[in-house]
Amino acid sequence: MFFNVNAADETKRQEVIASIKAHTEGKSVRVGELDEEMVFESHSNETFILGASTWRIVEITHDRVLVVPAPGEPGKMPFWKGDGPGRPLEFGRRIGALVRELRALPLPAALTRLVAEHDLDPGAAENLMRFLADQETATGQVPDDRTIVIERCRDELGDWRVCVLTPFGSRIHIPWAMAVAIVDPSGNLVYYEKMDNTQIGSANVAIEKARSAALFKRPTKTYQDALAAGGDGMRILRLQGAVPIEGGIPILVEGKIAGAIGVSGGTAAQDGQCAKAGADALK
Repeated sequence: MFFNVNAADETKRQEVIASIKAHTEGKSVRVGELDEEMVFESHSNETFILGASTWRIVEITHDRVLVVPAPGEPGKMPFWKGDGPGRPLEFGRRIGALVRELRALPLPAALTRLVAEHDLDPGAAENLMRFLADQETATGQVPDDRTIVIERCRDELGDWRVCVLTPFGSRIHIPWAMAVAIVDPSGNLVYYEKMDNTQIGSANVAIEKARSAALFKRPTKTYQDALAAGGDGMRILRLQGAVPIEGGIPILVEGKIAGAIGVSGGTAAQDGQCAKAGADALK
């Protein structure tokens, strides 16, 4: 699982005026900022995503938005002026290669290269190398064109999050932004999570895949394959609650159905891979 933590564009930060407070353990904690235009279009009881968490709006005042955690619920993505398309994969690879090459050089040589070849002033070059060193200290590795770093951290509420760090950019990350749902044997939702930038529609699809796998006690790929074969398989379209899209898998404990997991957001095959990994981890 990975996510790109939402962050306002630095050049537009002065336009972000709404502070967000979360009521946790009887105290308020600042968890981020929103663009005033988004705040104007929002209302109480609405949910949105900030960082890697979902929040429900309790009250909007003249200078802040008061929220409470809404874990497992779908929410709209915040927006800021200045958002743009992610970098191409080729550019991401070049960034990663530069990081790898800089770290392989002695520090004086790396600083000289940044100043001479990339037009950084000496202070900026030192800051960049210090940033890479801090990352290595924290995780033991630095993401580059040959290394992907998986890092675990706590979010604003103290819950664990898993981040996949790469230089490849959102054009690579976003297609793998997925929603994951887990249901009990009766199809009741017991857990839901989604990554940053996951499309809203994937939330319901993931839940329905999980329910289908639990109630019919078989992977949803079974119905997908039958439907693709045509003939009698077309009768699946009349089977209420059956989802003919790969990505829903029953969770078995000692040979019995303990629930099911549903994943949506990628291709059907990608959803199926992630669902299988999740089901295997829960055994």
